[in-house]
Amino acid sequence: MKYSRFFILIFVLSVYIFSLFAGIAPLAQAQSLTASPNQIFIAPDQKVTVNFSGAPGNQNDIIRLYQISPNTEEVRGGNQFLEGKTSGTLSFDAPEEPGRYEFRMFERNRGNPDNPIARSNHIAVNWGPVSIRVTVHDADAQGRRKLTVNYSGAPGFSNDCLFLVQLRPSERWFQHTFLRGNTSGTLEFTCPDENNTYELRLRARNDNNYIIAVTEPFIPKNGPPPPLEQTPPPPPPSPGDPGPGQPFTLRAYPGDGKVFLEWTPPQNTSNIIGYNLYRKTPRIPYGSPITDFPIKGLSHMDHNVDNGMQACYYMKAVYSDRSESGASNEVCVTPNVPRATVNIPSNATTSQSSYTFTGNAPKGSTVTVNGRSVSVGADGSFSATVELQPGSNTITVVVTTKTGETITSTHTVTLTRGADGKITIVLTIGSRNAYVNQQLVVLDVAPFIDSGRTFVPFRFVGESLGAEVGFTTDANGRVATVTYRLDNTNITLYIGKREATVNGRTVYLDVAPVILQGRTVIPLRFVTEALGCKVDWDGQAMKVTIQYPA
Repeated sequence: MKYSRFFILIFVLSVYIFSLFAGIAPLAQAQSLTASPNQIFIAPDQKVTVNFSGAPGNQNDIIRLYQISPNTEEVRGGNQFLEGKTSGTLSFDAPEEPGRYEFRMFERNRGNPDNPIARSNHIAVNWGPVSIRVTVHDADAQGRRKLTVNYSGAPGFSNDCLFLVQLRPSERWFQHTFLRGNTSGTLEFTCPDENNTYELRLRARNDNNYIIAVTEPFIPKNGPPPPLEQTPPPPPPSPGDPGPGQPFTLRAYPGDGKVFLEWTPPQNTSNIIGYNLYRKTPRIPYGSPITDFPIKGLSHMDHNVDNGMQACYYMKAVYSDRSESGASNEVCVTPNVPRATVNIPSNATTSQSSYTFTGNAPKGSTVTVNGRSVSVGADGSFSATVELQPGSNTITVVVTTKTGETITSTHTVTLTRGADGKITIVLTIGSRNAYVNQQLVVLDVAPFIDSGRTFVPFRFVGESLGAEVGFTTDANGRVATVTYRLDNTNITLYIGKREATVNGRTVYLDVAPVILQGRTVIPLRFVTEALGCKVDWDGQAMKVTIQYPA
């Protein structure tokens, strides 16, 4: 009996060790995530229920919500810690932006976002069914017609809005009414001219990116538009594997009545004969490709879109056997007349010889300032610095969008002079407060006297006079020379040396420029006189007044 028990123990241990080497973990429970409902119509205070099991049981295990289309990113605030639970049910606020979503579980709040220990089913989030019916009443003596609009299916946000938009003879947002949280109701509008063309647009949260329903265009004297009965489009297909190499990346750039799309191909394109693009709008759900034949290149301009109406796209590669790959990411944009912002005030003035400004252009745009290219950020932001001459200066900013539009704006910046046409600078020894044409400028370093000579900040004097300033550095990165160029005068000073050049001619100084508190200071009298300034010295008030031209 003793030997039988021994052999049984050996057998059990052998089975256990074999299971370890074979990768069998009979005690481990598979992680599971299930989200419901799997389709949500956007409305206030919607919830998603998430059931989970097989969590590791750590206090900081976590479930996070991710949007996976049109973009892949974590939803802010969409996470909950499991607090040591291995299974249970959680309630999350539902997303309020159209797209596809999933929940992901992470052990100890760690790990690559793309490699969770469990993923849920996908959730499709869309706007719900919408109905708009219009009644056109008889015209009054001025040719105006009242409209009675019955609507249903608004999301229910307090700032949802129904717009009456004039399309022709020119497009303009004419009348609007906030729905104040109502999902259905009756409204009245007035068309000022029964011969013009109009349409009604339902905009969620008063956000121009979320025009969720649009009636057919109509001319009031000819009667109302057909009733709008809009059902939610089916969610786009789940992204699949497009073949060897990297997945597709589809990007979209909106323009005036058009959208420019571009994409990356898979690494292996040997069997690909083109690409099919698919589009949906509030009027038309996803259906057939937007072109009859596959697109041959890696970009396409879609002209069959309307301004102010969101268009969403995904793309598939087409193979030589006419089969299609899985879908790319989905992108959504709203076409409109592109606009650029240039942050230069009207009638801008400055006493500095260089002027820096910022701006914002549509994403993907290129920007030039006075013919020179400037760097544009991924979000369309840019900045530029322009050197000014005394008096009025013209700054021309040209923005070229991905859709081919050119936005040109011209701005004027004046390098100020006094009423007498001169630049006047007033400095006080020991004070950081200086005045340029009576405008206060706070200096980094106060003027001071050394060896009987007055020293002032190099850059301040030059820029205030409208000079172009520059410098060079030595092998150790320290400032070696400073330069001024004003009208026909060029000056070079050497740090620590009592010599300079004026228009190529060497002259000698009685004191040398130095670096003080990280700032270059120069002998005032030499520089101002070399540049042709008039300088007055008030020894009692310890003030220096510089005037240019003399």
